[in-house]
Amino acid sequence: MAVTTPVLNVSANTRQVQEILSVLDPGQYRKAIFQTIKRTTNSLKTIVADRIASVLNVKNKKHIRDAIFASVTSGDNPVGIVRIKHHNLSVLGFKGTRVSKKRGVTVHLRKDRGPQHFPHAFKATYKGRTDIWERVKGKDFEGRVAKSGRARRFPIRLISGVAVLNTLKEHSGTLTPLGTELSNEAQALLMKNALSQLARFQGQ
Repeated sequence: MAVTTPVLNVSANTRQVQEILSVLDPGQYRKAIFQTIKRTTNSLKTIVADRIASVLNVKNKKHIRDAIFASVTSGDNPVGIVRIKHHNLSVLGFKGTRVSKKRGVTVHLRKDRGPQHFPHAFKATYKGRTDIWERVKGKDFEGRVAKSGRARRFPIRLISGVAVLNTLKEHSGTLTPLGTELSNEAQALLMKNALSQLARFQGQ
């Protein structure tokens, strides 16, 4: 099972939502709360994927969508959770990646930042994985060093792309500006869905 981290939670434990739905009888209230959380969480998953895709320079948005999961807990106080898989997208999956045998590799991972150049990187298949690699600094396994100061052959290291998770959450665990923006949008969406459920049960 993929390792994931929760990035956004959707809860009805807010005074505004509870006041909106408080006019319903207990049975209706439980149903309305669950549907409010479920619809908000599912919509938020789509919004998160679209917003991340507007930042990352990926060729195929499916790679972003596949890294995002949504679920809702059961019980009287359901909570919606949007989680993101721990996974770095391959550099080859970005539109700005350019490979040259003489000049190395240039990658453009984020639309809000400039490209990065790795003069000693190259495209190769290593241990069954075709990706962008770079010879490490220092001696190779045979004690040889190229003029560049890097190993002539092995060991090599993978040039990693952006982790989808890091667009919303810092390594420290705090939300990025984009994550904070989406968290605020989630609250507005929660209110909208609560009003929709109220209208549904009141037959409007």
